[in-house]
Amino acid sequence: MGLQHKEVGYLQSIGKGLHETSNSLAAAIQGMNVENRAITNDIQNLDTLQKLLAKISSHHELQTLDPRLHHEILTSYFNETAEIEAIWSNKTDGTFIFSKPEAGLFNAKQREWWKQAMDGAVYVSDPYISAITKASCVTLSQAIKNSEGETIGVIGMDLHTKIERQ
Repeated sequence: MGLQHKEVGYLQSIGKGLHETSNSLAAAIQGMNVENRAITNDIQNLDTLQKLLAKISSHHELQTLDPRLHHEILTSYFNETAEIEAIWSNKTDGTFIFSKPEAGLFNAKQREWWKQAMDGAVYVSDPYISAITKASCVTLSQAIKNSEGETIGVIGMDLHTKIERQ
């Protein structure tokens, strides 16, 4: 009975946290006046960041899918590029190899950015509200290919954006 009571308390605290996050996101969205706004990227040059993503995805060391190398390389780009809010890599089964900050989901297989990158596209999302910062961001993703040109994984990044009201 004591264990059950403890588990119920734990579930209640999770519920409270989810409720607070939901309220925070709702307030962020409402504050943006989504129906009457002009979206502008605060990113200096989206094309430059797409080229950076292509450079990252073609890193020979990332083709090994070694989590240690992914951590080292992707953390370096994260630290050197102010526009990057999050950066990650996935295997072809959707599981994460590395994520900074830590991924909020176990498997990305159902995400559009993962599907399109796996299909060979360079994916650029519409702006949306980040669960990390509660601010507007854009997701970019692209396949990691081996020396034979086969897709062996995905690299993705979230980039800070700015929403201006009209």
